[in-house]
Amino acid sequence: MFDVFLRFQEGGPFMWVLLFLAFWVLGIAFDRFIVVFVKASINGKVVMGQIEKLVKAGDAASAVKYCEGISGKPLARVLGTALVNINESASRIHSSMDETLLEVLPKLQKRTPYLFTLANVATLLGLLGTIAGLIQSFGSLDVSDPASQARQLGSGISMAMLTTAFGLIIAVPSIILHSIIQNKTEQIVEDIDHYSTKLLNLINKPSH
Repeated sequence: MFDVFLRFQEGGPFMWVLLFLAFWVLGIAFDRFIVVFVKASINGKVVMGQIEKLVKAGDAASAVKYCEGISGKPLARVLGTALVNINESASRIHSSMDETLLEVLPKLQKRTPYLFTLANVATLLGLLGTIAGLIQSFGSLDVSDPASQARQLGSGISMAMLTTAFGLIIAVPSIILHSIIQNKTEQIVEDIDHYSTKLLNLINKPSH
């Protein structure tokens, strides 16, 4: 792998495009990790336990304040919406939670699909570089000077192999990162669905 970086320039112009994709992937991955693993992540069981205790004690106002204190967390925002509307009908509470969920979901999911797309693009660019290298190698057969022929043939093979390797070096981690971030996002959404239903059942207000 290190040889790929040491011989970077031998890969031709495709390597620079692939390098740009590599930094793009890193930027997206870093941003998404901060969002889903730091900003949006929270222990749902602890949050629900605190809210449940306050609601059962008849202190919904304190439960609302508790959610407002951690309003940066999607789960807290959705549950807080339900608590604000605690005196409304069950259908109204449910629709308010759904509305808030639709607001937080795009922030959780945005840009994550790009990781998988960029992995495919990196693979295809690596393949394109391979084809370009092979074309250059076959073109060397028309050169009459043996030294020039060998040099051009070696250059073409280097381009073919290096672009393939660099494309895969980018694609494989991109797919892994996409899977990790996507799974964490789905876990957050599942927690929101689970604890939203639990809170709705706890409130259990009849329709007016």
